[in-house]
Amino acid sequence: MEDLTTRSGQTTAEFEGAAFIEDGSRIAGMLRVLPGTLEFKPNVADQHPIQLPLDNLEISAGGNQNRLIYFKNPARTGISLYTTDRSILKEQSLQRPALQPAIKKIVGGHRRVKAGYWTLLIATLGILAAAWMGRGLVFQAAIDSIPPEAEIKLGELVEKNLTSTMSVIKDPVVNEGVETITRPLTEVAESPLPFTFHVVQHQEVNAFAIPGGSIFIHSALIEKANSAEEIAGVMAHEMAHVIHRHGMQLMVRRIGLYVLIGAMFGDTQGLIAALADQGGFLLSQKFSRDFERQADETGFKILVAANIDPSGMLTFFERIKEIQEEQMSDTEQSAMAIMGTHPATEERIEFIRSKIQELPEDRNFRKIPLDIQKIQRRISLPE
Repeated sequence: MEDLTTRSGQTTAEFEGAAFIEDGSRIAGMLRVLPGTLEFKPNVADQHPIQLPLDNLEISAGGNQNRLIYFKNPARTGISLYTTDRSILKEQSLQRPALQPAIKKIVGGHRRVKAGYWTLLIATLGILAAAWMGRGLVFQAAIDSIPPEAEIKLGELVEKNLTSTMSVIKDPVVNEGVETITRPLTEVAESPLPFTFHVVQHQEVNAFAIPGGSIFIHSALIEKANSAEEIAGVMAHEMAHVIHRHGMQLMVRRIGLYVLIGAMFGDTQGLIAALADQGGFLLSQKFSRDFERQADETGFKILVAANIDPSGMLTFFERIKEIQEEQMSDTEQSAMAIMGTHPATEERIEFIRSKIQELPEDRNFRKIPLDIQKIQRRISLPE
């Protein structure tokens, strides 16, 4: 939430959110409650604000764990605004008698969900502890039972640790380019966790996901890509790791169950110390053969659902495979770190190729509207 001061001296809060419009597309932006209207301002400069009258405004909760607050109005059919910031419900202009039943229902439901969340978390941790010795399928089932909110909280700690030690690229042209590539993917991916993307200055060709949904993209990966579709292929693969919570499983095994339990309950010192001691494993984590196959399959489905050509995933992996087979110096091997973390085996390449061959011959994919060379030039500029 961001506070803005109007010319009259009054403070108007802005809430991060999004809008679904008539054609079914989703636009990210900011919401603010004005006298008589709820206004949505898109992040893209050339798009006009959307206003919903507060008269006859419909407010409801939805999404995973009812985390999303939706706003609709019969006067603007086909438009739905939403935010995850519940403090918007405290805005003075929404304290109308006609809106109070809906707001009280949402707030009361959230309290029940929150209480249920802690009960579930405690029960989950008990299951997790019981499964710790057994590992295997029981261990994975226990991991999957951890509420998304707990993983998001953990991921925020990990992200803070990583961004403090890495050079995050803040160039709006680069980040808008990544947004252009990933937006179609996030719109179709079915995930209990939100996705965020960070481009970091790094000479190794790599990308990795951490628990909670954050994905880090090395600048060298973008520089080596021949198309936006190739980057989309890698991003879809990393998003699949998030969806299947592969990173969470590795963290529990690597850092330790009880350190993570403490972090979930507010004792972050143990986690911070563990990350400081061996946080580098997040940059070099190597997933199992089964995890990689699962991420390839889910990533492929995300690309097709987003109407993005999955051949980009194939060509990028094929190029990595070619480099793998060459006689390289140690320096060159280090520069292609993605080989160690995501080995481009012939089996994986053949799997992706076979999935492409299963697609209808007349299937036409959209071209991602992005000049990848422009992004690459911006990345190469000194900050």
